[in-house]
Amino acid sequence: MIVCLDMANTKPFVTVACICEQVLEEPDGVMSAIRIVDTVTIGPPMPPDFVLPQSGIQGVVTVKGLIALKSGDVVGNGKVELVMHSSTGEVVTLSPEDGWPVVMKGGEHGFQIKINFVLGVKNFGLIWFDVTWNGEVLTRFPLKLQQGALPEKTSAPN
Repeated sequence: MIVCLDMANTKPFVTVACICEQVLEEPDGVMSAIRIVDTVTIGPPMPPDFVLPQSGIQGVVTVKGLIALKSGDVVGNGKVELVMHSSTGEVVTLSPEDGWPVVMKGGEHGFQIKINFVLGVKNFGLIWFDVTWNGEVLTRFPLKLQQGALPEKTSAPN
């Protein structure tokens, strides 16, 4: 049984919110998220005698992604923000200081934001990204950073 409730939405609908290897944008404005990922493996572990730099950075990851929202019943100005919750509990806003200003026109109209930033890896683990509309969380999506395994030792041929 399908039940249809005729209630106006007060926040935009999330069409896409993801991290991917590439975002393609065609001349007509259509975007494609290529190879959606939620886990990134960062190189093999450092040797036991390696001294970690004082910055504590264990690597860097280029993060690309796509956020797409649709208006539905929402008409007017608003702002979208992207907020990162690190595996250690640190919370960082990644969008511009005043967010991304957006004008919603109702119906199927909406907007798309291509994400592209470099993330210094201090800790491995699960990171969550919140997509907010005027300060309210619309959705969240994950990125797990994991350390690669040491290569297996092979025995020398006899």
